[in-house]
Amino acid sequence: MSIKERIEAGWIRTVLVIEILGKPAARVSEVLKMVVQRIEEDNREDLEILDKKFFEPRLIENTENAFTAFVEVEVLLKGLKKLVDVIFDYMPASVEIVEPEELKMK
Repeated sequence: MSIKERIEAGWIRTVLVIEILGKPAARVSEVLKMVVQRIEEDNREDLEILDKKFFEPRLIENTENAFTAFVEVEVLLKGLKKLVDVIFDYMPASVEIVEPEELKMK
């Protein structure tokens, strides 16, 4: 089924920004990759990762070698309940609903 057909069937296309803080920088990157992999593995039937863009860790000013990094993950989710589940499970820093333009709930 195409993305357009899924959107018409009630799926939601969204971009999640997931951020990790820690040290050392290599571990921060590794954990981000593990989180994205877990999202994909845990939600095979009602979530599809369309794209992911990892950003390199950056040193946080005025800290003792603490780093932050984030990933933008574009996903297709089967309905609003699944979106809420993913938000609670993975606590993204940001959630942008791309499609549909309008959500109707009873």
